[in-house]
Amino acid sequence: MRMLRVISHMLSPILFLALQAAAPQGLTLYDPIRTPDAWLIDTEGQVVHHWKGTGQAGHESMLLDDGHLLRAVKVGNKVFRGGGEGGRLEKLNPQSEVVWFYELSNEKNLHHHDFEVLPNGNILLIAWEKKTPEESIAAGRDAEAVGNEGQWPDCLIEIRPQETSGAEVVWEWHAWDHIVQDRDPEKPNYGQIHDHPERVNINWGGVDRRPDKVIDAENEKLKALGYLDEEEEDVARPPMPNNKGRGGPHLKGDWMHTNAVAYEPNRDLIAISVRSFHEIWVIDHSTTTQEASGHSGGKHGKGGDLLYRWGNPQTYGMGERQDQTLFGQHDVRWIPQGQKGAGDLTVFNNGEGRPGGTFSSVDQFTPPWNDDGGFHRETNSSFGPNKAHWSYSSSPKKEFFSGHISGAERLENGNTLVASGEQGLIFEVTARGEQVWKYQVPKEHQGVRRKEDRGGRGGPPPGFGPPPGYGPPPGYGPPPGDGPPRQGPRGRRAGGLDGGLWRAHRYASNHPGVEVLRNTEGATAPSSSSPNAPVATSSPWKYHNLQLQGWTIHVEDKLFEQKELKEDVLALLRNELWEIRTRLPQAVVQRLQKVKMRFHLNRTECPGGVYHPSPVWLSEHGLPPDWAEGIEFGVAKNFLTWSRTQPDMVLHELSHAWHHQVLGYEHEGIRKAFDAAVKSGSLERVPYVHGGERRAYARNNPQEFFAEMSEAWWGVNDFYPFVHAEVLASFPEVGNLMDQVWALPQ
Repeated sequence: MRMLRVISHMLSPILFLALQAAAPQGLTLYDPIRTPDAWLIDTEGQVVHHWKGTGQAGHESMLLDDGHLLRAVKVGNKVFRGGGEGGRLEKLNPQSEVVWFYELSNEKNLHHHDFEVLPNGNILLIAWEKKTPEESIAAGRDAEAVGNEGQWPDCLIEIRPQETSGAEVVWEWHAWDHIVQDRDPEKPNYGQIHDHPERVNINWGGVDRRPDKVIDAENEKLKALGYLDEEEEDVARPPMPNNKGRGGPHLKGDWMHTNAVAYEPNRDLIAISVRSFHEIWVIDHSTTTQEASGHSGGKHGKGGDLLYRWGNPQTYGMGERQDQTLFGQHDVRWIPQGQKGAGDLTVFNNGEGRPGGTFSSVDQFTPPWNDDGGFHRETNSSFGPNKAHWSYSSSPKKEFFSGHISGAERLENGNTLVASGEQGLIFEVTARGEQVWKYQVPKEHQGVRRKEDRGGRGGPPPGFGPPPGYGPPPGYGPPPGDGPPRQGPRGRRAGGLDGGLWRAHRYASNHPGVEVLRNTEGATAPSSSSPNAPVATSSPWKYHNLQLQGWTIHVEDKLFEQKELKEDVLALLRNELWEIRTRLPQAVVQRLQKVKMRFHLNRTECPGGVYHPSPVWLSEHGLPPDWAEGIEFGVAKNFLTWSRTQPDMVLHELSHAWHHQVLGYEHEGIRKAFDAAVKSGSLERVPYVHGGERRAYARNNPQEFFAEMSEAWWGVNDFYPFVHAEVLASFPEVGNLMDQVWALPQ
């Protein structure tokens, strides 16, 4: 009988599961999209090593044989923005020091998504390259499908790193050199699409005809994952000014959206995942750059033309909708030599829009490779195979779905490591589909998407500036003694943890890079202690300790010296706490008064308010672990400014504390209520306090759902439902739940 072992940590919400009969081996690396951090964990879920990079992931990372971490970083391009953008590669030593970097982010090119380290140490990366509207139309693109930014097709660039920065470009391949069009015989690249499966149809894709409501929801989802910045739109862009008649309302400059690159050294082949075409393409790497720009040369004699493609034969006129096998896929990989299925390809098939039901799968397929060294295709037929050789999905299928990001890799033991990116979940399955290991990336590792970002980066919605002198709005004055406030709304918070996971990688315990980490002074080493044990951290902050309405308030010295600002903050806080005391049950208030609060002058890493549940996360980010189970407001001026228009900041964070400390984050009633609301779709578009509709902040996760509903239950929320009566009217089951959970357990 197999033993099932489950370990869960209260302070760091890690879910770990292993079946002893097929216990996994090795270390797992993950680099969440929202953070500059990467973690290497063992199969017990303990952190073996932690790197901190220079910026948000952009997106791939990997452990090298020398113990260094090579990762992509998002730099922010001023000319072109799109989902998956990076722009910088950096190599970090075990102490997280940058020992090499390379940037490709300018007005003509931008690295994005993925890279691959070749056996000779060179790096193969994906990049966008700019083609103007005029260039696109001249090449045969339908003028009605070209927006102001033109097209940004993909290219592959191979670089040879130099000593500490920069690199030499040694090889290139450009999709633009291999296009075909059947619209205008007077323009170049003319031909019948079905006669040229080795070419790329310039008029395939790039136009999104879905309703605005669907597109807006998709963009909001990508922002919540950290895949897009707040001002970006990846799924489709709105009408552009001065469009000069070129194109409709939803035209995408990111035409191909190549999101993965993989190298096969024995045959010198490159596979790429082209999401917008729903295909995997294979090209010849044995060519020179000049040969790669043409249609002859290289081992296969076809230059840079496509040798093989699979997933959607509609793109080259050889199939129908029912012949499509890939749906928005990510992470193509070759199975290495020496493993079962060597030479096959695996891919995470996201499944968005899959006929017969939306679900994800991990698929393995066998390209039709001939002994003479070429890919075989029957005349007037699409490339085989007709279906995957092996596939994993859940039962029921709908329980496994990640519409974006995500990945999978075949392990040496024949199992498959899967990263379900939208859920931040990593698991290992056998060839029979049995799950033998599962790890939920802690929310504190996934990065913070603060609520104030939803109104514009780094602050409240445009047009809502601070009151004169950064003081509170008119009417905010301290109550006499500890009496009631005179007037004015309550404050708001900025909090909540969510984000996406790009991929995960598994490394053997004897991997050279792991050995280096074990023997490196100053590197994080495996420990027999609990992963939740606080690590001693000296604090650079000093505080004045005050008592307000029964709560302990730590005010940073620097803020305390700003007399006017300090007094305004404390006056507003006193009002907030008094209202909480008068509205919530006395026993609940007495429990909440044990939660300490810290106010800093200008700790910009925390521009709003946040509840800190875990000492581990604090320690790993250089913060004192004794801040755990407390509330922080990082920028005093923001506390005043955002309180002006968005109510109940303090109450929101105290709700997080109640959820964590009293109810537990896994509270079944809250999770069921959240799941029901998500399933009903009632949180997808709701009225917002500043006008219009948007995705409810409560939609992010059960923690934010509870905190948002608590704001409306006891005070005023900034998303619908705004007040108590609206909770009862629209979410009656939540109203019943609130009466139960906002009481001390007997």
